[in-house]
Amino acid sequence: AISVTFSEVMDASSIHENTFFVSDENGSLPGTIKYSGTTASFTPQTLMTHSTTYTVTIRAEVTDIAGNSMEGDDSWSFTTAGADYNNPADTPSAVYPEDNALVSAGTVTLQASEFSDPEGDMHVESRWRIKRADCSECDEPQEYAATSGDLTKYSVSGLYPGVRYSWKVGYKDAGNGNISWSEAYFFTTNVSEISATMRIEPGITVADYRMMSFFLYPNNPSCDGLFEHEAGGKYDRKNFRVGTYSPETGDYIECGANMVIEPGRSYWFLARNGLNITANGMPVSIYHDIDVSLRYNPASGNGWNMIASPNNADYFWDDVQVIAYNDAGNTIFGPVAVADLPDSNPYIDTRLWRWENGGYASDTFLIEKTKGYWVKATAGNVSLRFPMRAQTTAVAGNRKSDYLFKIGKNWITSLISNLNFSRQAIADAGDSPPMPMGSLNAGVSEKSDAGGGFRPYSDFSNR
Repeated sequence: AISVTFSEVMDASSIHENTFFVSDENGSLPGTIKYSGTTASFTPQTLMTHSTTYTVTIRAEVTDIAGNSMEGDDSWSFTTAGADYNNPADTPSAVYPEDNALVSAGTVTLQASEFSDPEGDMHVESRWRIKRADCSECDEPQEYAATSGDLTKYSVSGLYPGVRYSWKVGYKDAGNGNISWSEAYFFTTNVSEISATMRIEPGITVADYRMMSFFLYPNNPSCDGLFEHEAGGKYDRKNFRVGTYSPETGDYIECGANMVIEPGRSYWFLARNGLNITANGMPVSIYHDIDVSLRYNPASGNGWNMIASPNNADYFWDDVQVIAYNDAGNTIFGPVAVADLPDSNPYIDTRLWRWENGGYASDTFLIEKTKGYWVKATAGNVSLRFPMRAQTTAVAGNRKSDYLFKIGKNWITSLISNLNFSRQAIADAGDSPPMPMGSLNAGVSEKSDAGGGFRPYSDFSNR
């Protein structure tokens, strides 16, 4: 803003775009004029140009509150600074690996675009940051500053196989010392590529839905890639329903609507004639702790998430940990195991829901690989950490005996209930996950209840 101070209080109505303006060789600049006390100010609508002379003009028609005008026009000029005064270098971008690429584990050479600076300043330093993409606290991020050699490359070593990483680079020029940072890019370190195949049995009703998940980073993360082996190779809603829930929108993201496959999430599957699902990609490591972020809508309080084991391992729900962050990404709570959380904690509902016999049950204690579950976040910026020690194969001694007892008790209860033909899933009215997306049966009205709520189906009625 350009300010003008008068020797006495002025008539504000006399100070306007015709009596107070700023101009260059092309004419007057558009802007906003304000007046307070004895000072008038002009704020341009857009940034001024570097190395340009501007003239400020006050016309004699400006008057004080008594109606007295100035003796004559008043004007002065100023010149803006050159372009090298505060401009950083151009923003660098990734050359290798490309975003979401698969690379060999061990040592990876990151390469960014060539240095470019609008003022022609020299490239004096590069900053590199590499960290785990899923778990910011699992390993210390690598940071490196280079001031000599090839400043567009950096080799990072010691990367784990089957882990997703993010990286970014910043360039500093000699003119002002500011660092221009690139966006964050992602890559996954691979071991041997695998194929994961799952079978979805034929079904058309809501009760026939199955919650499934994937323990790899797919080569083709789009949902359409799952139908490459089907006739026509396309998702057909007359024969399939596939989707995952979004608490942000309060509805399902269905296949063909920008839905992507990622580990740690689960998906509904319904197939009229059955479906063999094959996904090719890099398996997620079972030798490291893996984080899965939970989504939350602060406006509606909706925090329902379809989750899963992120890798090819089973986990005990009680030992999965909860972590909360602030908006800056700093940890404000945890990691704390679910078993150690009070029911009234502010981060998640400690119940884990499973789909069973056309309804929901909340007494789940085991997360099995390739299956899907529901959990409810009650705050934003919350993640679940799946520790390696929480895998069922890692639990020993008395704790394993306790879990085996739970499994046996649950199996016996299920057997007795099914023999009585009366087994139904358990849910609190109005406090259970959203129902699936709808059936394939044109003759039966079975609509999705995306807002939640329990609609039971007996095991007998679907046989």
